[in-house]
Amino acid sequence: MPLSAPGGGGTRGDRRICLDHIDTEQIGDAKAEWVVALCAVKYVKTDNVCYAACPLEYNGRPCNKKLSEMDNMFTCERCQQTTQPNYRYVSVGGC
Repeated sequence: MPLSAPGGGGTRGDRRICLDHIDTEQIGDAKAEWVVALCAVKYVKTDNVCYAACPLEYNGRPCNKKLSEMDNMFTCERCQQTTQPNYRYVSVGGC
């Protein structure tokens, strides 16, 4: 059951709902919508928190494909070039 949001800078359409209602009410399916979630983190993945990503342009956008490392050289399979990596950080957790 939706509740009125407490005061503090919200707009007049603000309301409180459970996170599973975002899916069941199809919030954000027809148009982009903002939600604010208050939750407690119960799990944070600690292995494989980053990977070496390709910083080169591919079709006008950063490639970001995972690089292969051999003898301190990083190679991109997509770009077919050797380059210095940009490290991309992956955040996986559960609330």
